[in-house]
Amino acid sequence: MGTTLTALLIDDQVGLLGHVGDSRAYRLRDGVLELLTHDHSWVADRVRQGLLSEEEARRHRWRNVITNALGANPPSASTSRPSTCVPATASFCARTASR
Repeated sequence: MGTTLTALLIDDQVGLLGHVGDSRAYRLRDGVLELLTHDHSWVADRVRQGLLSEEEARRHRWRNVITNALGANPPSASTSRPSTCVPATASFCARTASR
């Protein structure tokens, strides 16, 4: 058993985004919403490989199977991404995937 996590550390104008699981982080800048993370799930892996379409993934019976989680055995590897933050022009938000 484990949990998903999306975290953002901001130091001055540099942000470090850490991510594991299917919780998502988005950046809103100049009216454009950009997805910053990729789900660690069975169906998301198949979509990235071109084996499933987005529509097939939404209906697939394994759509809730997480391939990476914090506290799972064996220990998971998180994904991190550096980003430049421009004061008052970018907003970050995290979203937990719906079940």
